[in-house]
Parts: sequence; structure tokens; C-alpha cells
Amino acid sequence: MGSSEESGLDSLGLILPVGLSFYIFQSTTYLIDVYRRKIQPERNILLYAAFVSFFPTILSGPIQKAKELLPQIKAPKAFDNTNAQKGLILFIWGWLEKVLVVNNLHAIIDSAYSDIENSKGGSLLVAIACYSLYIYADFSSYSDISRGIAKILGIEVGRNFNNPYLSKSLSEFWTRWHTSLNNWFVDYLYIPLGGSRKGLIRKYINVMIVFLVSGIWHGSQWHFVAWGIANGLLVIIGSILAPYKKKLYQAVNVDEQLESIVFIKRAGVFAFISFTWLLFDRGFSDVILILNKVRNMHFFDLIDENILMLAGTTTALVCTIVYVTLFCIIQCKRAKEAFWFEKFNKQPIFLQCILLAIVVTICFLASFESSSVTNSEFLYFKF
Repeated sequence: MGSSEESGLDSLGLILPVGLSFYIFQSTTYLIDVYRRKIQPERNILLYAAFVSFFPTILSGPIQKAKELLPQIKAPKAFDNTNAQKGLILFIWGWLEKVLVVNNLHAIIDSAYSDIENSKGGSLLVAIACYSLYIYADFSSYSDISRGIAKILGIEVGRNFNNPYLSKSLSEFWTRWHTSLNNWFVDYLYIPLGGSRKGLIRKYINVMIVFLVSGIWHGSQWHFVAWGIANGLLVIIGSILAPYKKKLYQAVNVDEQLESIVFIKRAGVFAFISFTWLLFDRGFSDVILILNKVRNMHFFDLIDENILMLAGTTTALVCTIVYVTLFCIIQCKRAKEAFWFEKFNKQPIFLQCILLAIVVTICFLASFESSSVTNSEFLYFKF
């Protein structure tokens, strides 16, 4: 997946070390925290190497700060059955996300984008929505797998996502999405630039710099730069309009917290973010072509029979809808992750084993399924 256009460093055919960007993030947190005297320099090069190349997170995060991870590596905990159980469940859940949700969404997106010239607007609109769910489920699944492995080892790694698509504004979305990267940019770029301490204009400039750097980090192509700029502009515009929207709600005597208003806000965030993901995933020529087809589509394009075949078969499409729906419901419930683990842990041990065995069997079967599902590597392995 991704644009067929090749430019920048990619066209040079350079071979870069696996996880290079995350090595850099980890090393930078250490250097800056030592410089700021937040931590003491680590004299043991093996402990430092273990921190910089912490294997569960090195390929795609979550990004770990030295002050949080190094102490855990230096003073490892004894093996804990409860932590290991939690880690195993997280690992299995991440695996299930990947093979059932991510790979099935990947098949739909590939089908719609395989021939953009001849695809109808309805199919492309479905692919745009699916990509939003795909990139979230893909990155979330890797984060859960890495957290699970770390937890089995007795090391706590923070969550990387906090139900971002439940956000009611674009600025809130970016505090819930890839939180470890967001916190890194806030601590080591946004605040040193002045944050919001030097007036609104400077604040907005700092926000744009952060999003621009984020776009450049994701890739050398111009569409990544455009993706960063677009999101920075949307966040700034949303921030500027926020007080006026509040006054409007008060003027028409409407409670912003009404379920219908909250739903509309969340739907708006999902729509805006979904279209900006186009710039993240595709080159400019593809983006323009897709947007033109979506803009000119008719209502009946959404009930076109070709949409039913995007997943390969109608049955596969229905299964994908079921998987995605269950995924979204479970993700929403994960705000009370500890509560649900305790509830699971209170069940008879044989029921726990049967349930986990069923899930693992499903994962194995889905992993070997290749007739209608395109297996995909984790998306963030390329960054």
C-alpha cells in the first residue's frame, strides 16, 4: 500500500538500519534528560544499550523516555505471574487485532486502490474510511504486542493510544493518537520552542513546526510534508474557532455535551482525519484523482454492487464489518483495562484456558488464511 510515486531518499536505494528512527528517539530522550539533569548519566554501556535498543518497542514504539525505562532495566522485577498473565492477554489481543481486523481492512483498501482510474467514488470513500480504521488497528496491534512482551518481562510500557476516534476536536485527537510520539514532541520540541508561553501567534507557529517535523519524520516525500502542514492548519483553525463555537452554542441554548452534539463532533473529527490520511498514504496525483471522484460521486455509488466485492466476497465483507465492530467496542471498553482483567481473572482457570486457546486457534487459522485476505506487515515498520 502507499503511493506508487517514488522520490527523495527512497529512490537512492539506501539500506537503513531497522528501527533507526526509534533508536534516535530513545537516544535523544536520554541525552536531553541528562543535559537537563533530570537523570544521571548511565555508566554501564550494556544497560544503556539495553535501553536504546529495547527490543519490544524498537521497531514501532511506543517511544520510551530514559527516566521511565532505564530504572526498570537497572532494577529488574522478579517474575510475576499476574503481570505475565496480563502480558500474555495483551499479546494475544494484539495478534488478534492484526490477523482479523488489520489484514481484512488491508484487503478492502488494496482492492479499491488497485485501479483508482476505474474505481467509483463510493468504493474510494469506503477505502478512505477503512484506511483510518486500518492505520489505527495496525499501530494499536503492534503497541499491544510490544506492551504484552514487555509486561511479561516485568517492564511497564505506557499505552500508545487512548481511543483517538472518540475525540471531539482535532487537537484532542492528537493528544490521544500515538501518545508517546506526541509527548516526545511536546517535551523536546514544542516546550523548548516556547510552547504557549509567548502569545497566540508564537503558539501557532510552534504548533506548525511540530506538525511539519512530524510530517518530515514520517517520510522524505512531499506528501508527508503536506500531511503535516494540513493537520497543523486544521488544529490551529479549530483552536481559533473554539471560543466562537462555544458562544454559538450558548446563543442557540444548546448543550455541547448532548449525545447528538458529541456524536456530530466525533463524526466530524473522523471525517477530517480520514481525508488527511489520504496525504499520508498516497502521492499527490492519487490524492487529486481520489478527491475528484469522491466529489463527483452520486448517492447510488454508495450502494453499488462493486462495494460488496471489495473484500473479495460478500461473506468476507460481512465478516470484516463484524470484526471491526467488535474491535471498536472492545477498544472503547479498554478505558477500564484493569477492571476487565480482574473480571477475567476471577473466572475458573479452565474457562480462562479454553477462551485463550480458542482465541489463539483463531489467530493461527487467520494467519494461514490467504485466499481472500492480503497479509500485511506492520505499517510503521517503514518509519
